[in-house]
Amino acid sequence: MSASTMFPPTIVPAPPPIPVTTSKPARHGHVTFLDLPAEIRNAIYAFALVLPDPLMVASAHLYRIVADDNHALVATKVSRSRPRKLPQSTLAPVCLPGLRIFLACRQVYHEATSVFFSQNTFAISRPRCSPWDGGQGHDDAGDLFHDGADWVLSLGSQLSKLSMIMLDLNALCLMHGGNLELLPLLRVFWNRNWNGKLKLKSPSALASRERICGESGKSPGIGDSPDLATINEMIASLLQDDLSIRKHAWALSHVAIHCKRLEGVVLYRLNRNVRCKLRKTHKYHSRYSNLRSDGSCLEHRQNFRYDNGKCAITPERMPHLLEIPVHIRQQIFDHVLYSSEPVTVDLSSGTGGKLPALLYANAAIHNAGSKQYYRLNSTNLLFKYKSGEDEVLNFDKMVRWMYSPASPRLDEDLKELRRDSVESLTFDVESLHGGPRRLEDLRINTSVLWHKRVRLRPRSKETQVEVRLWSNSKGEEVYEEAAFTFEHLLTTISRALRGLYEANMGLRRSSMLEIVVDGRGEPKCYVLPATGTMHPFPRIET
Repeated sequence: MSASTMFPPTIVPAPPPIPVTTSKPARHGHVTFLDLPAEIRNAIYAFALVLPDPLMVASAHLYRIVADDNHALVATKVSRSRPRKLPQSTLAPVCLPGLRIFLACRQVYHEATSVFFSQNTFAISRPRCSPWDGGQGHDDAGDLFHDGADWVLSLGSQLSKLSMIMLDLNALCLMHGGNLELLPLLRVFWNRNWNGKLKLKSPSALASRERICGESGKSPGIGDSPDLATINEMIASLLQDDLSIRKHAWALSHVAIHCKRLEGVVLYRLNRNVRCKLRKTHKYHSRYSNLRSDGSCLEHRQNFRYDNGKCAITPERMPHLLEIPVHIRQQIFDHVLYSSEPVTVDLSSGTGGKLPALLYANAAIHNAGSKQYYRLNSTNLLFKYKSGEDEVLNFDKMVRWMYSPASPRLDEDLKELRRDSVESLTFDVESLHGGPRRLEDLRINTSVLWHKRVRLRPRSKETQVEVRLWSNSKGEEVYEEAAFTFEHLLTTISRALRGLYEANMGLRRSSMLEIVVDGRGEPKCYVLPATGTMHPFPRIET
């Protein structure tokens, strides 16, 4: 394995099996390391193993901040490209060469690990969120604390030598929305009867470094909390089990603190199987406690606040959706908004189709849930027309639905999600007296598709266009129906325009020509921009 692809080693690699027999001095009569006084041996251990700044632990591996004073740490990943200056807050994978002393013998191992763990400060952290992956790299479910619990478990008996574990304040992702999901760490410390301190703070020598999450304009960050000392006292109170929930640890689903309001919530598991997504809320449960990844019971939640030096349960109140941690709220949206069948959007109504009632609770829920609704579901756009003689149909309502959201708060992402969700287009045309009786007699103006450069990119297959010609509004009889793909329609329009421009009719390519197709998607006539009159178009073989 090349140096550029090496992973940093775990902080404390397990020593190889030590033989039953004890080692003997190679030369009798000479003073060995173990013959030195304990004070001198401890001074040597401290010189080799104790560092001035906190040791950053991310996913059970050792890192350092580029700007810290831990110069004894050696980089494990060497870049083959031209050296460049890294931001001071960058986490770089490193190793501590002095850890090899653990392999000397059993006595040295116990003495050295005691100094290493008791005299160093360890901080649970994570690498920087990537701003180029569409938000996929954000720690919205609090995996920082799950990974920290994994590392604490790997310490085994060495955990008792730690007096404090630091949670890197600057490593918290803004996508948390101000919530700290502490259950994974609490469960480990409760099971190990650990009496140390767990503190949320910035590394002492680097208190001013920028946050790892580079998002701006999102929900308030944890670091803006007005009372960090109170948050740490709340964490200490939970470790001491002031809420008396440790006895129900097997049934807990979430224990979260909201840093802005200085309050928290305890949620219990459902007794029905509602699995969380991979690497989300219950990753720790399914890996270490052999419990099924059930969902959370919101009906029997317990709210608590910090009062008189400890956390205390507050009187029950109706839960508010926006107060629930972000990743749990996302699960609720997924459950309520998902439809196993394509959602029919009736564009004949003035609103262009209604969203589920949940999204109309308030503006914040509407903004948070609308994108998720179109991300989860496929849509079928329905056009209803009553066609008489000389009436021309069009796609104008579809374009308004895709590109003109009802709320000015919604951005370009929603428009793109709406466009990508379209699975089919259906024209239900009721033929009135004197109206068309054949699909070839229908006229559908496609100018808005070409001028707006509409492109549909469905997630699973090509978008289908269905045209049905009915005898009356009750749909008792279908005269004719046809189906073709949206891409075929765009190709037909393109060829029709090219044929007109190449026919030496004096038309400029800048002219806003309008192509009218029939009910089978074939060109029927064209409209000159100046006169607005229709002219027959010869059929183009496709």
